[in-house]
Amino acid sequence: WGWSGSDRDFSVVFSSDERFAETHERGYSHWDPRCIWEHGGGVLGEICDNEPWRRTTLFEYTPPLGKDTAWDIFCATTAVAACDDRIVWVYTRPNPDTILEAWALITDWDMGVGVVESSIQTASPIHLEASLNRLAYDVPGEAKLTLYSADGRKVLSEIIEGKGTWTPSPPSSHLPSGVYFARVTTEGYSTGTKVVVLR
Repeated sequence: WGWSGSDRDFSVVFSSDERFAETHERGYSHWDPRCIWEHGGGVLGEICDNEPWRRTTLFEYTPPLGKDTAWDIFCATTAVAACDDRIVWVYTRPNPDTILEAWALITDWDMGVGVVESSIQTASPIHLEASLNRLAYDVPGEAKLTLYSADGRKVLSEIIEGKGTWTPSPPSSHLPSGVYFARVTTEGYSTGTKVVVLR
């Protein structure tokens, strides 16, 4: 969160039928080269039983990171206005001459979840599938399988490799019936699932 210079860095507006739109500033920074990206995020919702309920996830309505959206000081302002059929999202944006310009985006209330920010995490290369007395796995190279009891104690740790199946056979045949939590870890990734052992 940056600072716009105002006494608050968010804006909320209500329609006559108790829907609301909220916007606030979001900030990301990069240090080499140094730049800061300040842009607007929003949420749509409604008032139900005197409580605010979100109808969307947080979405961004400003342009993507670029030379005209990134700069080296905090100074971004967002605002929102609405009537019963339209929403006006207002945000500031520097132009190449480093002058702040006011931009507006007009939408309707039925915009789904908006443009949801994509995750920066990549999908895990570890694939697990658990069934009774069995854990099928597919891991890149070598990985560590750790089994925890329902009360959180580590009860087993072994190395697995490639594609295969773990079952409670020796040396893990001492495990009593119960629900266990399996955690498979490889370089940079970790995935977990529940495994049921029944004797």
